Amino acid sequence: MVTEFVFPSEESPSSGSLRANINGVAFVSDGLNFAYDYHVPMRRMYLTLAAAQETQDSQGKTVVNVIEVVFSAEIENGRSDIVNGLVAAAYSTMEKVGGKSSTRIFNADEGSFDITFDREKNLYKGKFHFQSKDAVHPGVLISDGEFDITGRDSFTI
Repeated sequence: MVTEFVFPSEESPSSGSLRANINGVAFVSDGLNFAYDYHVPMRRMYLTLAAAQETQDSQGKTVVNVIEVVFSAEIENGRSDIVNGLVAAAYSTMEKVGGKSSTRIFNADEGSFDITFDREKNLYKGKFHFQSKDAVHPGVLISDGEFDITGRDSFTI
């Protein structure tokens, strides 16, 4: 089976910002990646945004916080709720603990994205909020999120 996707080819390295509040604490991306990404098991093309922030915990250890958003390649401008399947999101933390790497991923259970994508000009803007709920661990609330990106990377990292 062959699947072909055709998208505007005016690629340039992405630049811009992503900001949000994570349980009331400011998240400002140190770097981001924004690119089309083909997901083999689902046989679908997505537009993936990954933004990272490096911080220090109370003991001075480095913690990498990441907000990752996966948009269906067919998503249209306007509001999309997490539950409609056109957008998925997660917040994760990565750190070294006792000589091992520890990653905690908080998948979005509810929330929404309001986007304006101009694919021809490679301009991507949006506002968002989402929440991860967990019966055992404390959940995470991502609020007042916004991104403003120019360009698109040629691959997802």
